[in-house]
Amino acid sequence: MCEKPTACAVRAMQWVQTDSWLDIAQDRLDRWIEQGIQPRISHHARDARQLEHAISFGDIKIAVENGQVIHRDLDTKTNQEHSLVLAWLRTSPKKWRPVHVSLLLSEDGTDAFIKTVYDPRSYDWIWADHDTRRVCGCNGKNL
Repeated sequence: MCEKPTACAVRAMQWVQTDSWLDIAQDRLDRWIEQGIQPRISHHARDARQLEHAISFGDIKIAVENGQVIHRDLDTKTNQEHSLVLAWLRTSPKKWRPVHVSLLLSEDGTDAFIKTVYDPRSYDWIWADHDTRRVCGCNGKNL
């Protein structure tokens, strides 16, 4: 449940304003995939998330290679482009599950780092429109 609806409404508008950058981020991701660069993966994404959300490294790779960038911004700590990728992973012949992969891409496209991976349905108060539009930014934290 959203704890700061007013602040989150402002943050949701900022999220929408980044839509014009999505094509740039998708092009950079596609080039990175074509070059066959292997991403580095955080301990958090590799161990904690794989256990918590039952997402294997193979699933992460499929998600990145077949996903769509739904958000792009600049990570101020690393000065790298941050992209959030949405992919749908097949769980059975007729069932799919959404997965978000948060990754950093270097400006020249030669390096990638996967920060975290999660099932956005686990955070249903944050996501709308089939897990593509963020509507809450507080996640129980102060903005």
